[in-house]
Amino acid sequence: MWRGRDPFDRDNLPLGAFLSLLGLSFGALMLVLGAGNLWDRSDAAGLPQLRMTVASCRAVPTLLKHDHGPDFTCEGRVADGPSGGAAEQWHLDTPHVLRSGQVVNVRCTHNGSCRTGLDDWGLSGVLQLTFGLLLFAAGGHTGSRVLVNRYVPWHDDFYRRRATVVTTLVVFFAIVAGGTIVAVLL
Repeated sequence: MWRGRDPFDRDNLPLGAFLSLLGLSFGALMLVLGAGNLWDRSDAAGLPQLRMTVASCRAVPTLLKHDHGPDFTCEGRVADGPSGGAAEQWHLDTPHVLRSGQVVNVRCTHNGSCRTGLDDWGLSGVLQLTFGLLLFAAGGHTGSRVLVNRYVPWHDDFYRRRATVVTTLVVFFAIVAGGTIVAVLL
């Protein structure tokens, strides 16, 4: 049995408020990052697909991926660049090594960063939005429960009702399911 303090205890307002603000702030951050990735995807969808000739690739160690090898950063030239017919230097991040001289289809942003597909932008955006919405909802739920316990404790039984618990679980499941479906369809 857990013998710690209850974060929803009326006398423990700082812990409950901290957990609520933590969930709300990380949720808001994830929502902003996810929206930025989806915005980049919509911008990239409007860019023409270019053909890049790879000049060189080098391995880049990844800190967070333990089950895969390193990512690769490739430099190349795009003959049909956005400034017309002149060749321009571009940068491509890819999960596998490309041979020098290999030609790949890419979409490039105006800052010189290229990707091989639109899914590179969209999938991470959808996942960030999903987890951001979950964290934001959990923070809001925690915050409302802390405030109810602090200022109107006679309504605390609302959070213990079976219908409230089931509705909360259904909402969280719907967020995860909706994000998963969008990620698969994207």
